[in-house]
This record gives sequence, C-alpha cells and structure tokens, in this order.
Amino acid sequence: AQKIAITGLGYADGWLRSQSNKGFAYVAGVKVPIAGRVSMDMIALDITEVPESALNPRLRAEFINEKQTVDVVAGSCDTIGYEIFTRLGTRIARSYRAA
Repeated sequence: AQKIAITGLGYADGWLRSQSNKGFAYVAGVKVPIAGRVSMDMIALDITEVPESALNPRLRAEFINEKQTVDVVAGSCDTIGYEIFTRLGTRIARSYRAA
C-alpha cells in the first residue's frame, strides 16, 4: 500500500509548481517523490520507501540538502539557485551548516 505524507510547503512559500509530479524531497535520508501537484500550502510526498521505524510525527522533509542541492532543484525548474532561494518565504524552517 502506498503511504503519503503531507508537508506544510507550497507555492505560497515560493516552492515552484513546476516541481509537481517530478520533484523530490528527503525523508529520514530516503529520496521520496512529490506525489501530485504542488498546491498553495502543501505538498504530498510518497513515503512508501521510508522504513516504518523512521516514521514519527516530528519527522521533517528536506527539499534542499547536501544530497539535493539548490542547483539541482533549480536545474529541474529551468532556473538558477539564486531564484529558488529568493522565492522562499518566511514560513520555511531553515537549517544552516558550516561548509
């Protein structure tokens, strides 16, 4: 059976609708596809491949990380990383790591 998770991110937050049905996120280190369209305030993710033991209500989805850089996301949207970053709104949790 397919498992779907809903995230609190959408095009109102600056995530491009062109990622609908083709973009990815990472959940518990597993690359998971966007399932359906990016809506105004949410994105559905197919988390079927995420181990059951890793699932919990506080689990976060990462749309940009070391495995999927902003330039990878931008390339799939036919744009540049700078545009992706400047579109992102204030509701998005950010985590910065030293290089």
